[in-house]
Amino acid sequence: MLDWLRLRLDADDPAHTYLDTVESNSVTNLGRLAGDPDVRHLIGFDFQSGTVALNDDAGAVVRRLLWIIADLAGDTTVTQLKQKPDRADYVMGLLQGDTYETPDPGTRDPRDESDDAAGDSAGEPSTAAGAADSLAADTAETTRRSQTPAHPFADIDVSPLHPRIQAIMGEVCKLNPDKFPNASAVLLRAIVELTVTDYLQVNGSTPGQDKKLPTRIREAMKLLGIPDDDANFQPLHTKLREKHSIISVPNLHQYVHNVNAVPGKSDLDSIAFAYRPLLERICSDLSGQQPTAA
Repeated sequence: MLDWLRLRLDADDPAHTYLDTVESNSVTNLGRLAGDPDVRHLIGFDFQSGTVALNDDAGAVVRRLLWIIADLAGDTTVTQLKQKPDRADYVMGLLQGDTYETPDPGTRDPRDESDDAAGDSAGEPSTAAGAADSLAADTAETTRRSQTPAHPFADIDVSPLHPRIQAIMGEVCKLNPDKFPNASAVLLRAIVELTVTDYLQVNGSTPGQDKKLPTRIREAMKLLGIPDDDANFQPLHTKLREKHSIISVPNLHQYVHNVNAVPGKSDLDSIAFAYRPLLERICSDLSGQQPTAA
């Protein structure tokens, strides 16, 4: 959820500070809230295939999540969020009526009046991974919006790329990821690898098979002169090798090599939004290298 938010904020948005603070100091409190189906319903989102799926307008969901995260970055205590009814009351009070809908009391599980005592002494999950497992187990069926927005790659000028990469880009932009998630996922991985490899070759590098894709991506960013602190590329700088990150190369490999890896539309959108700045910069750089017509 934090990654999903980062991809939707401007690079200079001060809210990045709150996200970083919560990820470092209060991720278990965030896990308590996000793991509660009533809370997710109030905010207007759910989890599907391990990532954020929207029930409400994206802008409204981002706004509500940022209000909550800004508060969690302060001095909100565990005791305020430990009991299930308290969590919904906390969110409704914080959002002051700006909610998707009020939760249905009939959906509450009476067994879930407090968090699992198997965590640490404060009742918190012992690891962020444990919170993620709880989120996945709690995932509900999501109401999908009827209209499919344009693919995040749709308006990139890919004319400087190799003709085959242009063709693949055109194909992935035409696919409806709700109907063809597997084909979309495999093509996304192909676009990333082929574009980065072709860019390195054009610039005189020889990216052999011994160079893993994360290494190639970092080499391409170095050639493009992208600094380590460029916020637009922060997800790529930090998540390339993380096994459980949606945008990581290991996850992209899973879509090709693991029969149990099932991509969802929100996963694919997150991947495309994360890699879009890199593809744009490569296309722009290659365009500048092309000779001007007489």
